[in-house]
Amino acid sequence: MMPASALVIAWAVMPLPRAPVVSVEKVVPATPAIALAAPAAPLRVAPPRPDLTLSSNALSVAPGAAGVQTLRVANVGSAEVTDPVTLTYVTPTYLNVDHDQPLPSGCEMRLTDPDPTIPEVVTCRIPGPIAAGKEVTVGIPVAATTRVRFVGRVRGMAMAAPTGADADLGDNWNYAQVVITRPTPKLPDGNPVDLYLTNAVPAVSDGQPGKVTFTYGSKAPHEAKGDIRLTYVTPFYVNVDHAKPLPSGCKMRLTDRDPLVPEIVVCSLKPLKAGKTGSLAIPVELVKGAPPGPLGGMALIAPATDVERGQIDNFLAANVVNITAG
Repeated sequence: MMPASALVIAWAVMPLPRAPVVSVEKVVPATPAIALAAPAAPLRVAPPRPDLTLSSNALSVAPGAAGVQTLRVANVGSAEVTDPVTLTYVTPTYLNVDHDQPLPSGCEMRLTDPDPTIPEVVTCRIPGPIAAGKEVTVGIPVAATTRVRFVGRVRGMAMAAPTGADADLGDNWNYAQVVITRPTPKLPDGNPVDLYLTNAVPAVSDGQPGKVTFTYGSKAPHEAKGDIRLTYVTPFYVNVDHAKPLPSGCKMRLTDRDPLVPEIVVCSLKPLKAGKTGSLAIPVELVKGAPPGPLGGMALIAPATDVERGQIDNFLAANVVNITAG
């Protein structure tokens, strides 16, 4: 046996176990790649284009009096209108053209009807050019009938469009409004009635015709003993769908395929008992190229022989909505 002292010496001289060697590598952050931008595309500048807008004055007129509805055709585009401009004016409800006064130069009657419940239509030709930032005014003489017996606002229609291109047709049409003022004529003798008119607004598109549906009624206790007449004026860029029949009692009063001239339907309806209602639907179709969104028409109901007590709810803006995808 080895002596204890030798064991101590041997342990002292034995080599210690070596620690494991850890290799540490220096981490060098990667250099981010530099993205090379593609050469910028040249800026495209839109070519200058004309853009007409239409507005009208705020005319006030008393029953039996006359005035002038001033239409302003302005070019708010970046190029002049070189082509002639077509302007169409539809008289407001209960107004006629004042035939005692001359029409402006270049204007003519497209439809003449002395009955103030049927609008009259004037078409005008405005020769070009209209420079960018300039406007042209056209004054149409009008007269209010003594058959209107309320104080309030009535609507006509107007639209202007060049023969050539226009940047945006949506602001080329407008309601030509007139305020009926006092004095209000007295109610004439006769059988009193109190009619009203409402309508549903259809959606139409280039491939989707529609129907403008009207509901009319006779408010109690008054009974309509005579016939009732409904007049409908299509919006600009909307025609009656002539491939489909009109409702019974309805006839075309003005037929014109020109999108800048409305079509007019007049319907003769049977008398209504007090508290009763009736309805009818007029088929319509969009003219290709119509501006998108709401397009405004007109409608009115009136007794043929009875005396209307409250005319304020006898007329309305009979719109359609163009949903054609842009």
